[in-house]
Amino acid sequence: MHKPTVFFVLTLVFTAALIGAGCGPNRATTRITTTTEDRSVTVVIDGRAKHHANGNGSIITFGWHKLIVEQKRVVLDGGAKSVGIPITARQVDVKVTNGVLTVDADGTSLLTTPI
Repeated sequence: MHKPTVFFVLTLVFTAALIGAGCGPNRATTRITTTTEDRSVTVVIDGRAKHHANGNGSIITFGWHKLIVEQKRVVLDGGAKSVGIPITARQVDVKVTNGVLTVDADGTSLLTTPI
C-alpha cells in the first residue's frame, strides 16, 4: 500500500471509532447530591440534567421531564408519578435508568415505574 492510502485507511478507522464512542451505553450520566441538616438526596439520571434549588427541595429537569424532590415527596411531571417520603428518611436515592424511575429511602424501595 502507498503511504497516502495507509493514512486514509487509518483516518477512516479512527473516525469510525470516535463516532462509535458517542453512541449507546457510553452516554453521559448526571449525578446530583444535595444535603440538608437531616437528609441527603442523591439523584442519578441517564443523560444530561439540570438542577435548581427550590426552598427545602430540588427541581431536576431532564429530557422532557421535570422531577421535584420535596421534603415529603417526589413528584414527576406535575404529578403523573409521585411517591411520599417518610419524614424520618435520612438518605433518599432517585434514579432514572433505561426509562425507569426508582425512588429509595434509607435503602427501602418506595417506587419503581417506567417513565
